[in-house]
Amino acid sequence: MKTGLAAAIIVVTILAALHLAALFLPPGLTWGFHFLEFLGPVHVAAYALLVALLVAAVRTGRIDPVVDRLGAACRDRATLFFTASLALFVAAGFAFRIDVPLLGDSWFLVTNFAGALRGTEEILPRHEPLATYYLSFVIGLFGVKTYQGFLTAFFAGGMVLGAGFLGTTFAATRLLFPEHRERAIAWLTVCSLPCLVLFFGYVETYAVVLFALSLYTLAGALYLRGRVPFVVPAVAFLLQALTHYLTVLTLPGLCYLAWIGLRRGKRNDVALGVGFSCVAFLLILIAIGFDVADYVSQVPHKHYLPLFTPDDQVERYSSPYTLFSPFHFLDLANLSLLLLAPAIGMVVVRFAMRRSISPGGTGGTGETSGARTANPARGDTLIPPPSDSEWFLLACVLPVALFGFVAKFDLGTARDWDVLGPYSFLFVLLALAWWFRRIPPPASTRILSVITLGTLLNGLLWWSVVGSDSPAVDRFRTLMDHRLNGQGGMYSASLYLSRYYRQMGRGSEESAELWLQYLLRYPGDIRAYRNVLTNTKEEGATAAADKIRGWSQAFNRNPLTDATMVTLALEWGNAALAENRDTDAELFFEAALDVDKRNAPAWNNLGTVHARREEYAAAAAMFNQAVELDPIFADAWFNLGRAWLATGRSTEARQAFSESARLGNRSARSLLSTGTVQP
Repeated sequence: MKTGLAAAIIVVTILAALHLAALFLPPGLTWGFHFLEFLGPVHVAAYALLVALLVAAVRTGRIDPVVDRLGAACRDRATLFFTASLALFVAAGFAFRIDVPLLGDSWFLVTNFAGALRGTEEILPRHEPLATYYLSFVIGLFGVKTYQGFLTAFFAGGMVLGAGFLGTTFAATRLLFPEHRERAIAWLTVCSLPCLVLFFGYVETYAVVLFALSLYTLAGALYLRGRVPFVVPAVAFLLQALTHYLTVLTLPGLCYLAWIGLRRGKRNDVALGVGFSCVAFLLILIAIGFDVADYVSQVPHKHYLPLFTPDDQVERYSSPYTLFSPFHFLDLANLSLLLLAPAIGMVVVRFAMRRSISPGGTGGTGETSGARTANPARGDTLIPPPSDSEWFLLACVLPVALFGFVAKFDLGTARDWDVLGPYSFLFVLLALAWWFRRIPPPASTRILSVITLGTLLNGLLWWSVVGSDSPAVDRFRTLMDHRLNGQGGMYSASLYLSRYYRQMGRGSEESAELWLQYLLRYPGDIRAYRNVLTNTKEEGATAAADKIRGWSQAFNRNPLTDATMVTLALEWGNAALAENRDTDAELFFEAALDVDKRNAPAWNNLGTVHARREEYAAAAAMFNQAVELDPIFADAWFNLGRAWLATGRSTEARQAFSESARLGNRSARSLLSTGTVQP
């Protein structure tokens, strides 16, 4: 007991030390526990004080009575206990409500749902159909018309799912942990998980995924206790798979339940469950007129990390690092500390206690372990075999762990934490089941209460940062680290933050600065230059043209960036020409020629500006320059013919039209065929 409490105190102290040490470490590399810097000195002092009070309470034995009272309340007043927990959850939801939806793929949902509300596009269910349709229903229910209304709808929909999650997990813990104190502490551990922030208005579909996983877990626990037929977990699995395809990773858990059913001699029950779920799946496909293109998210790159730096440009663009890069392991360590702190704490403490425990009490799950009784007198430290619940949960999480190791998070693991966030619930449940079968009561609950309270402080810091305004934005900027993100991740991060700045009316300077920082690292990406010009459009065409010239000079007339600058100048010039802003178009075409005097399209387009002003002699000289640089430029030959025709040089005009027609210009062929051009 004393060894376990001491180990638990050490675990909590180390976690607190990491949070405090992170104040002096690079935020991008310590993102899983780097929160205090963004919250300010008051939070630092409060956090240190709470950790000190927790340690003092443990050392003076003041935690034990609290654990006993919670256990008694969970046993004797279960309804009141759950109601109080639900009230605390609602209060936490309002306290840590998310107002800055930057993490994950939030802006895809924002733009897709906004387009659907305007009637300009359809809802795209991609690989998460039920989750998407649920959120679409909530948005329609609220009659969303503003961005703030959109956030409010997500918050309301998330809180409803959160209440459902609490209900299913409360029921599941009552099944998994029959001893009342174990049940109470396990429940509080689940309620302290960082992934609960998904219910606090997090603009993504993973709140629905977390609820679906909890429903599946409850169905599995009920089946293991013999309370429901196999069709219940089978249908629960089908529902979660339709919620998000990645939940198919938990299929081995369902297979284990089927094996349990066969072992119990319930072949017909298992067959009925499998058959019913398959038929239900087919009927759903028929009912919705299933089109695979509507329900699959297509990307041009692979979904797993490469072993070596890829030669393929698409893979290099999307890959943050290779599979065995130290930065990959750094990301995995951060993700584990963020999501699995309670589970890590239980494992560390259990191994610290391995020589001071002689198992032989009742199993924490109420299942028969088949273990022989340990004899402390002869130093027997018999470890009980895993229970059915442990095997079920282990079968669910092992594929998830493997996926997490090899998966390519093209947004960066720090921003894509929510992909694996819901599954942390399963990992922690497995750790709890493993813990209670190996630590006899009351030591199990008293030691675990220390770990739970310590890791709850970790969750509160995370909720505080994500549920804030400026701290969330400041932290997001630190995640834009090229060591942890591929070029695609860096671009999307700049895009999301730039859109947020514009949505909040914070002006265009900050957005332009974001893109300037991006292009300094990726000078060949024309999208960044476009975005800078878009965000500084109010400065006028002269300023934009000067920026194009300046960028060319800044990169020492590099051929790659010069080609990009010319393309950019032609794009903006052609757009101005289409809007009859000839003066602006001239500025951009001249900027293109300042970068590359030998660019034929720039000479041709500049000639078009002069021709529209009826300055035909000057226009002819520019068209002539274009065809000298590019003799097969059919449109330039045609424009040269028109300019010469306007100046009375019909012979030269016919020659130019003939050359243009030979190169495939239909307008020139038409002129020649009708005899409109005479020598």
